[in-house]
Formats: sequence, C-alpha cells, structure tokens
Amino acid sequence: MRLIPLAGLALLLAVVPPRPALSAPWDGQPKLLLHVRPPIVQSPCANHGALGDCVEAVTSGGLTTPAEGPYYFVYLLAARGTSMTGVAEVRCGIDYQGGAAGAIGDRVGIDVLAWRSCATIDNISTGAPEWPRPGGGITIRWDLPESCQEGEAAVAGYFYIGAYSADVLRLAAEPVSGIASLRNCQSALVTLDAGRDLGSAAFSSGGTENGCNPCDIACDDMPVLPSTWGGIKSLLD
Repeated sequence: MRLIPLAGLALLLAVVPPRPALSAPWDGQPKLLLHVRPPIVQSPCANHGALGDCVEAVTSGGLTTPAEGPYYFVYLLAARGTSMTGVAEVRCGIDYQGGAAGAIGDRVGIDVLAWRSCATIDNISTGAPEWPRPGGGITIRWDLPESCQEGEAAVAGYFYIGAYSADVLRLAAEPVSGIASLRNCQSALVTLDAGRDLGSAAFSSGGTENGCNPCDIACDDMPVLPSTWGGIKSLLD
C-alpha cells in the first residue's frame, strides 16, 4: 500500500473537485461521450455499448494493422445527468484526422468504416461533409413517448473503426447549427458546452494515450498529458 504524506494529500484534494454519487457525471450535467469496445455481432446497441455508470467509459485503444486488427466499435453515448428525465434526441458533429476528409480505406489515422444507429431515425446534416466523415454532423432521435431513453447513458449509435496511426476521434458541435444538444422526454432543448461536455477517444501505439470522458472531468480542463489525470486519481484510490 502506498502512503501519501498529509501535506501532499491535502494538495491533491485541493486540485481534484469533489464528485457526487456514482452513476452521474462529475457535475451532474448532461454529456456526450465515446466508449471504445471490441466489435461483436449480437445486441451491440442493447447490451455491448450500455453503461450503468458513464464514468466507466473507455476512451483509449491501440493501433490497427490491416491483417491483424484490432478494430473497434466506438459508441456514442448521451448521459442525462441529474437534470434530465431522459433523452429523446442527440445533435452533434464529429472530427478526426485533423479535420481532413480523407478517403475511407486510406489507412491514415482513424478510418470510420461504418456507422450504425441505435435510435429511431438519423438526420444527417446537409451543407457539411457527409456523416461520419470529419466535420460531419447528425441529429439522432427516438420516438416519443414510447422510446425515450431513461437509463444512465443512452446508446445513440456506434462507429466501426480502424486506427492505423495515432489519432483522436472527437465529438463536436453540429456544424450547421453550431451547437451540440440533447432533447429530453418533453422535447425541451438542452444545449451542451462544446469544451466541457463533449468527449473524445484516443488511439495510439499500445493504447497508452487517453481521450476525454466528460463524465469524469471537464474536457476543456483536461491536462495536456493524458496520463497526468490518471496518475492523480491512482494516488487517491
């Protein structure tokens, strides 16, 4: 067991914000996040991508070789926090490859090989690169009232990707409206902060780099070195 001097522990507690009870984002507010999983065939929307606690989302993965993989499902999740009764709509954009609209199959950075929705309908943004290319946008809806998502984190859909060189898949504002948002079960709009509330997933050699899980930390406050935050938390465990 590693012991921490009292002075050092006091300093760490001063820089790490207190977190409310589990099964909610750190500040209780709604978030959009990415969750990296191995690909499976059976029930990917209903079971494989679901999380009881959005803090547990995986935001890192290793690199892909064409013959051996690994390939990934990267789930787009909407965490309702403590302020929403449920989620009926997700609106956001996506970015990777530094915003360059590379050809699918070019094996540079992240290749999004497919997108699959877990909701009722997708409306792909017009006047922007076609979703799921970098810079694309989408609005994802569930039927009301019967399909409103009332769990901790609604599974909006998933990307099937390979990552051939180091890259980051980032959620962003929907490019036409300029906002990222959710709608609750009463169709009220909740606008998200593009810096704090939108997550990312990082892919690197050995999977050593982490993206940002906005349920765990404000993404605009994330340290420059991804390992820094994890190192602080490990001292408090």
